[in-house]
Amino acid sequence: MAFRRKESGFLVALDLIEYARDLNMLESIYDNESLKKLRDYVCDIAVLCEDIVSCAKGTRSLDHSNLIMVFRKVEKLSLEDALTRAGTVVKERVDAFLDVEHTFLQSLEDGHESINDVQSYVQGLRDWVSGFVNWLYETERYLGKKGSEVRAFGWVFLPDAASPS
Repeated sequence: MAFRRKESGFLVALDLIEYARDLNMLESIYDNESLKKLRDYVCDIAVLCEDIVSCAKGTRSLDHSNLIMVFRKVEKLSLEDALTRAGTVVKERVDAFLDVEHTFLQSLEDGHESINDVQSYVQGLRDWVSGFVNWLYETERYLGKKGSEVRAFGWVFLPDAASPS
């Protein structure tokens, strides 16, 4: 997953949250382990969601960076089981994000000079991942014209999958 975080380019988008929200956070806050985890969880959620919906248009067995294909090959899973596994990991990452977010924001001292900026940045992480996942449904890139149907009913028909080998 660490490779996909870097490969995705999403970390650059997360860096732009500070600029887009006109925040002035101390450089030292980026060294905070909790903030690093929050950024990692957001990237993982986005990468996994994108890999899941990309299966709707078909996957190639040679697409080694798609985590669904990685789960299929490494864990010897069917496409359905790999998608279920990915969904489970997304839920785990969301839960972990919420736990770390709560602890991190409570740990900030009231006198911390950029507390409002840090809180706004963390909200920006939430907004970014939520916007990205919504975009996956709205763009025709992955689900064609069926994005709203998939969102409403939670299912999509997948083309015959290539073997994981």
